[in-house]
Amino acid sequence: MESSDEPPRVCVMAVNNETGVVQPLQEVVALARAYKAGVHVDAVQALGKISFDFAALDIDSAALSAHKCGGPAG
Repeated sequence: MESSDEPPRVCVMAVNNETGVVQPLQEVVALARAYKAGVHVDAVQALGKISFDFAALDIDSAALSAHKCGGPAG
């Protein structure tokens, strides 16, 4: 594997849609930051179900879906 100048990235699902497991996002972000890694959160299943504060979590990006909060599907 070649080395890259790009920083590492961590991708985590906030809530699993099959098991309902909720990941400890604050801990994941803290660990990622210790390694200077960016953080992406798949928050599709979390939207409207659990508290999710993008700014407070200090994440770099998140995936959401409009149809989970009354928007159009697709």
